[in-house]
Amino acid sequence: MKIEEIKPNIRQFMFRQERGDPDFGSCLWASFILDTKNYTLHIASDCGEYAYGWTPTPKSENFVHLMSRVHEEYLLEKIADRDQFDYESSKRETITNLKYYYNDDPDRVNSIIEKIGIRELYDDMSDDHNAYYQAMDDILSDDGVDDTFEIIASVFEYSVGAKKIAQIFHDVLQPLLKAELTEKAVE
Repeated sequence: MKIEEIKPNIRQFMFRQERGDPDFGSCLWASFILDTKNYTLHIASDCGEYAYGWTPTPKSENFVHLMSRVHEEYLLEKIADRDQFDYESSKRETITNLKYYYNDDPDRVNSIIEKIGIRELYDDMSDDHNAYYQAMDDILSDDGVDDTFEIIASVFEYSVGAKKIAQIFHDVLQPLLKAELTEKAVE
């Protein structure tokens, strides 16, 4: 077994919301730590903890430059998983699929959509993916729909915290990094 101390080249940026901010309370604080030698990003915040490491490419692009250009969605893909069930989007896509598969029978489609609405009144399937899927499968199966797995859509999204931290990174930290790179290029 072996252990050694590594002294990374890190930069830390601290974000704090102020009372006058339009979305005050959505993320009160965040610490962004960039290890510019090892190409890792660590974020600790009241929106959650996130980290990701890229393969170091110092000969072609330094880490600050890489972080200044990553897109918000790309960063989300790296630091978080789509693990939050989105009931409304799932229901919308399921109905769209239903209309596609049964476009020649609009009365049947409307009948099934009505049954989905009635089921919503009695069952809370909005927070639980399993309850949603089972309810949709029951409705479609009762109506004689084969291959319900082709029709039932399940949409998962990033958590609110992950979306917020990526937005802060994009809107607050990246402009700072871009300005720094522009300033260095002028020198």
